[in-house]
Amino acid sequence: MKNKLTATGIIVEYNPLHNGHCYHIKKTREITRCDVLIAVMSPNFVQRGEPAYLDKWVRTEAALESGVDLVLELPTIYTLQSADVFAFKAVEILNHVGIQSLVFGSESNVLPVKPQFDKGLLKQGHSFAHASNTSNHQSNDILGVYYVQACQTYGITPLTILRTNNYHDQSISTSIASASAIRKAHQEGISVSHTTPLDLNTLTSYQLKEYEPFIHYLLSVQPSKTLSQNSLVSEGIQNLFIKHRHLPLDALIETCTSKRYTRSRVQRTLMNLLLNFTKDLEQPLEHVRVLGMNTKGKAYLRQLSDDEIPYTTQFKHYQFKELELRATEVYTLPKDETIKKRLLKQEVSELIIKT
Repeated sequence: MKNKLTATGIIVEYNPLHNGHCYHIKKTREITRCDVLIAVMSPNFVQRGEPAYLDKWVRTEAALESGVDLVLELPTIYTLQSADVFAFKAVEILNHVGIQSLVFGSESNVLPVKPQFDKGLLKQGHSFAHASNTSNHQSNDILGVYYVQACQTYGITPLTILRTNNYHDQSISTSIASASAIRKAHQEGISVSHTTPLDLNTLTSYQLKEYEPFIHYLLSVQPSKTLSQNSLVSEGIQNLFIKHRHLPLDALIETCTSKRYTRSRVQRTLMNLLLNFTKDLEQPLEHVRVLGMNTKGKAYLRQLSDDEIPYTTQFKHYQFKELELRATEVYTLPKDETIKKRLLKQEVSELIIKT
């Protein structure tokens, strides 16, 4: 009987892919000795509630060029959720395709066991995220807590790799820099070629501020009752949005950010509103969508077929096809018709294959 390929999973956004990510891919292969490396990736919107800096097809190709064998899509409706939902859904997808281990970056390189938070801050009205961050200043490890919990649910082995940079560090003085620092520098016209294998100057980028007129319009025409049907709206935050709808987008977000609502939560809610993702759209995962693969990834898909594990490489069979098409339409709203047509065509027909 032919030996089955072993698989390790990683959860990524590559917003954009940079040298630190390449290091993560390399080290993951070293410590797991996996046959196949599978990435589940955020599509055209990312978990912090912003449009992805580069579209998902550019990022899928970059992932394959950098050593990933198979790229799967984390549906937008799962991506634009709180850290616990984001983590559990991503791990669920990877479990669906049979990974044995999950490797993620850590600020401390200590496998997190349970969230540490200040209960006093919760009583004062602070959000869980803020209470957690105050107890542990390495806040990006919070996602790691949920990754570990999800891995325990599915019997997957969690492993960590020490990050080579601080998640919030805005310096690009070395070859390893954070994605946020790279985005900021690129937007300011500063060269970032030493930090990423991508030539960002030749690629179309997307920024949250480009969606300001669409968000203003939405908050001007939709009544509070309609907005309240959104999956993330709670405690009347939609009324706060409507009250401050005339402010510039960044000022609107800052004004609505509070001890109860983090900036990322506010942004995620606004993006969910723009996408019209309502509570009734949430549904159990039936199968996974393949965005791209190389030869090893293709061999692994054959193995999945033999094991009768449902996946799709065709958009028409995807259970989230309507939502992802809507997400792409919204994602391209600020761009010209050429870009819109290209991305919409890619959405329904693209599959990146590297040989």
